[in-house]
Amino acid sequence: MYEPAKTRPARMAGHMTKYSELKIGDAVPHKPVRGILSARRLMRGGSPCSVWHPLRVIPGKEAAAIASLRLGGVYAFCPMDDRVRVRNGKRIEYQVPTVSQIIYAKFRYQPQWDVMQMRRIITGVMCVGERPVILPADTIRILQGLPTRAEQIAKAKEELMRVNAGDEVELINGPMAGFRVQVTGSKDGLVWWNMIASNGMPVAGESSRDGVTKLDVA
Repeated sequence: MYEPAKTRPARMAGHMTKYSELKIGDAVPHKPVRGILSARRLMRGGSPCSVWHPLRVIPGKEAAAIASLRLGGVYAFCPMDDRVRVRNGKRIEYQVPTVSQIIYAKFRYQPQWDVMQMRRIITGVMCVGERPVILPADTIRILQGLPTRAEQIAKAKEELMRVNAGDEVELINGPMAGFRVQVTGSKDGLVWWNMIASNGMPVAGESSRDGVTKLDVA
């Protein structure tokens, strides 16, 4: 009858077992494989946070590095430029990194840089002195081709202040300053309006956009 071989524990009392001392059947301790992230959550002001770091990678391996980081739970990207070449009369469109060898990664847990380098996911981290560079969120949005927070606010304010036909506005310049009128149209910084005068007659006029205030905006 077949019986599994019995294993002997490796000698570990008081000293580290050398591989040369091991014999077939000895049991050896197994350390868990370290990942690219530690279990320590990044915090700022007592609250969980995330940070963006620019990372260096092997030339031409930007996409592979991004894929490896994403498999490890880290979102990463690099800006791309469109290119066109013609081969055998055919037009071929493709993309290349805007800046070679640099990718950007977002970390929520403490990175283990040595593991990433050992696995050849990255070649290094961009640092100031010995401190890894942390990029502001607005810088990342610019790199992604997205509007910054300030641009989003300005856009929202512009939309809020936009004057359209049917809006009620108050004239703030000229002899009719203080009168409320209804907008009939606007274009290229000009606003056309009309109102009913106290004598019941319709009055129409034109003003610059800066010469009216939208009444339904606090």
